[in-house]
Amino acid sequence: MEVIDHLHRFAELFEARGQRQQAAEYYIKSAEFTKKTDGFEQASIDNFMQKAEELGGVKD
Repeated sequence: MEVIDHLHRFAELFEARGQRQQAAEYYIKSAEFTKKTDGFEQASIDNFMQKAEELGGVKD
């Protein structure tokens, strides 16, 4: 679980610094990691993707 902790913390750090694009990228990386790793619920993936979208990092 260390990897997801690092990815998520980087996302939060960049968000706190106002670096929205970098934060969104790390939220997307967090979502991608949880998709391919057992033990995570869909709610976690959805939460990371929602945060990335709010920060403008998800393109249609």
